[in-house]
Amino acid sequence: MIPNKLKQLWSQGKPTINGWCSIGNPFTAEIMAAQGYDSITIDVQHGVLDYSSALPMLQAMRASGVVPMARVPWMEPGIIMKVLDAGAYVIRTQPLSATTIADARQLKIVSRHGVGYDAVDVPALNNRRIPLCIVGDVNSLSVAEHVILLYSPARSA
Repeated sequence: MIPNKLKQLWSQGKPTINGWCSIGNPFTAEIMAAQGYDSITIDVQHGVLDYSSALPMLQAMRASGVVPMARVPWMEPGIIMKVLDAGAYVIRTQPLSATTIADARQLKIVSRHGVGYDAVDVPALNNRRIPLCIVGDVNSLSVAEHVILLYSPARSA
């Protein structure tokens, strides 16, 4: 098993940088993994990626030492287990119930972006000593730009 670089850096109080890969190609994943990111997330939730495209992407990233992550399309244990078995260290999805946490024996860390952690069973994570990371305010600029864009044409009319 590849050492979890994220845990090492976080234990030293250092920040980490995650890359996002939504192009379903192992070569793209390999190139992304060689760019110095601490982790790479394969987005299986949005777009056309599925397990059959994520598997070779995870394999292509393996030699780089980057922490492989995946964002799965829904809270279905089958896809979560398959992606973990394929080599992902981290799964992004919601909600995350105590049952799902108990079933995900390889689960090592949970990350949330945006606002809150109400969709995560925190006591279940604590029982298994699985860290919960929250990146708040992640979409604020995009939302502000969207509102300004929508408001501008109405104002000039």
